Amino acid sequence: MSAPTDVAEILVVDDDTLVLRALSATLKRHFRVLLADSGARALEVLAAHPGIAVAIIDQRMPGMTGPELIRSMADPYPDTVRIILTGYQDIRSLKEAINNGGAYRYLEKPCDNEELIDAVRGAVDLHRRLLAGRREPEILDAANRELAAANQRLALENSHWRHKAYDTHAYDGRIVGSSPALQQVLKEAERIAVTEATVLILGETGTGKDLLARRIHDRSLRRDNVFRAQNCGAVAESMMEDMLFGHTAGAFTGARSLKKGLFEVADGGTLFLDEIGDCSPSLQARLLRVVEDSVVHRLGDDETALPVNVRLVAATNRDLHEEVEEGRFRKDLYYRLSVLTLKLPPLRERRGDIRELASYFIARFNERARQLSGKLVGEIGADGFAVLESYDYPGNVRELATILERCWVYADDGESITADHVRASLDRDALPEDDSDPADASAESLRTAVQVFKKQFIAAALDEHGWNVAATARALGISRGRLYAEMKECELARP
Repeated sequence: MSAPTDVAEILVVDDDTLVLRALSATLKRHFRVLLADSGARALEVLAAHPGIAVAIIDQRMPGMTGPELIRSMADPYPDTVRIILTGYQDIRSLKEAINNGGAYRYLEKPCDNEELIDAVRGAVDLHRRLLAGRREPEILDAANRELAAANQRLALENSHWRHKAYDTHAYDGRIVGSSPALQQVLKEAERIAVTEATVLILGETGTGKDLLARRIHDRSLRRDNVFRAQNCGAVAESMMEDMLFGHTAGAFTGARSLKKGLFEVADGGTLFLDEIGDCSPSLQARLLRVVEDSVVHRLGDDETALPVNVRLVAATNRDLHEEVEEGRFRKDLYYRLSVLTLKLPPLRERRGDIRELASYFIARFNERARQLSGKLVGEIGADGFAVLESYDYPGNVRELATILERCWVYADDGESITADHVRASLDRDALPEDDSDPADASAESLRTAVQVFKKQFIAAALDEHGWNVAATARALGISRGRLYAEMKECELARP
């Protein structure tokens, strides 16, 4: 049955056919649904249907990514409200979409149906008010303010979510790993902790810079006082200044009462500023003033200097020395921040920690599930460890946690994690090249034959059960998550 002609049009963009079908099935009961399996195709659909109310966009797609699509939509389709589909491993690109100012909200995969419908209804309502505002400026101003407020809320949620996600490789306050490279950093951190000096932590995304900052605080003389963390790149500059320095009543529209900033809130304790390299020049100047003079000025009151006693720990994944040379970061602030410097090694430089980390993560997922579903997954097999240790992890420990969570989902209750689980959990392009002897054609032929048989076998089972994934999984004796993984690997999509 076709949707009524007066319902809103919703565009769903995802390169995964299974996700497109699932979201379409949920949304088409309430809206007219259009589908696109790539960013380029989405732009074609938008050109053919310029009145689309809401676009639900996956972050990670080949070719044009979700944030890139949002940027491409901003000018030609300003009234189409954007919702991001995300996994927690995609935090960096989520920040990009937020900073572009184009996101109404994000939804985690897999989506709860009720949450999805509620989010889309709210977005459709906002879209209609944006359209009405083209005729009545007051309505447009109100709708734009709501969109800006939603974007700011999203940024704050992302900042909080991002720091929670970092905590996936902490265990009772310690950082997991016994490699000499990591232990040397931790030893240096112990010496630094008892000082009052400003600390700059360097390291790639996902190495655990915030955990190291917290460790320094917990071993310092300030450990009984407050610890606050803020991502400098997660929110707009004006909002960042308000969060750090606070404001007086009447400082700007909507500032109805006095608000303390994080420097005041963290007085006597430690303030951790992550992604310090993302600060704008004007924000860098204000930070320098605080670091040099130990006073803050709330927005709206440049006369009153408020003394603060805060230990500052900053972190970045950028080369700040290069940023200084290129004129993008203040030299004086760099020297003030880097009194003491620690550099966390990437996971590829401490591969000896992969087994310890992997075992910890699986134990953690089992413990979490013990209180919910009761599912328990066995240990990682030798072949599984071999695949894990062959990968370079550009996303470092956070990426390892994500891969292992997928492995845990794909494995059945009581089943150990094998190389097949790991391969299914890795992006296909991320797997190392096969360096087997090319003369060993028989082994390659066997692998090909097994893959062909598996695809035909699963396709036949799906056909038999009308492509009902739950029923097919039961018939095959595997979990739905495992079946979805096999379908993706075999490139099976419902005809």
